[in-house]
Amino acid sequence: MVDEALNPTDDMPRSSGATWREVRRPARQASIVADVLAPAAQALMTGVAALLVALAAAALLGLPWLLSPVAGSTAFLISWLWLLADHRHQLWEFETEERQPPPAEVPVIAEGPRTTRLAVTLNRTHQERELAIEPDAFLRLARACADEGASFSERELLSRGLVTGRQQYEQVRDALLSMGWLRWLADDRRQGVDWTAPGRAGLRALAEGRVEVESILR
Repeated sequence: MVDEALNPTDDMPRSSGATWREVRRPARQASIVADVLAPAAQALMTGVAALLVALAAAALLGLPWLLSPVAGSTAFLISWLWLLADHRHQLWEFETEERQPPPAEVPVIAEGPRTTRLAVTLNRTHQERELAIEPDAFLRLARACADEGASFSERELLSRGLVTGRQQYEQVRDALLSMGWLRWLADDRRQGVDWTAPGRAGLRALAEGRVEVESILR
């Protein structure tokens, strides 16, 4: 059996949130002889001593003899109760432990998404765009579309691990649409997009390493 009590630590700053814990554990097994009879024997000796003192005082001062057994009995009872409480206290050992609050969690600041700066000149037309995709992923996307015939669709690029989700796909798609590299297949945009002639030329230039891309941080 272990009893615990939590209290604020007096000598710690209030802002620390530290507490101390008092733990009570059994020190030994209780015994009738050691914890009841022994205190009674000690209390009896105290009562006898009080009785003798009361008898001497009664003889010297002329007090009633009845006070002597009353004094002895009272001394015996008080002494025995005090010794019983002391022996009961000795059945336990107490320890005080300090508890420190758990360390505060340091918020992790997520690093901003890496983007790709694309600068390309085709047919004397120079264009620069920032694409929400990492350079190596964009180059793999260009090679997949130029060399492997991959279509620029969300399902195709997701299955190849070239974009992380719809949001990134739409950001890259809109940037390439603004450059004129992609075009909508129909007024119904659910039909998707396809590469334009400048877009295919740009893909080929990227796949062959004739266009450099630069990594930047937003």
